[in-house]
Amino acid sequence: MVDELVFYSMIGKQIADLREKQGLTQDKLGQRLGLSRVSIVNIEKGRQKPTLYLLYTLSQIFNVNIFEIAGEIGVNASYAPIKSGKDDFTNKDRSDLDQFLKKD
Repeated sequence: MVDELVFYSMIGKQIADLREKQGLTQDKLGQRLGLSRVSIVNIEKGRQKPTLYLLYTLSQIFNVNIFEIAGEIGVNASYAPIKSGKDDFTNKDRSDLDQFLKKD
């Protein structure tokens, strides 16, 4: 089973990658969301859990489908690599996420 911190770290990595791809600093993204830079850092590090509404808002800012941020969680029990052009997930990360998604 995947550790909750690992799970949110993986989402945080996607957010950081998409933010960088958009050329936004953590401070600028925080301003657009009404959050502090520290909150953005904590989300990207997996220490702060983004709400579903925050993920939706991020998808609008980044002009991507929400599943590109959170994977296909809740849609099926398999991990589809995120098509953001940068994949920092290790095989262990993918395995942990697969196990988490398959648990009852």
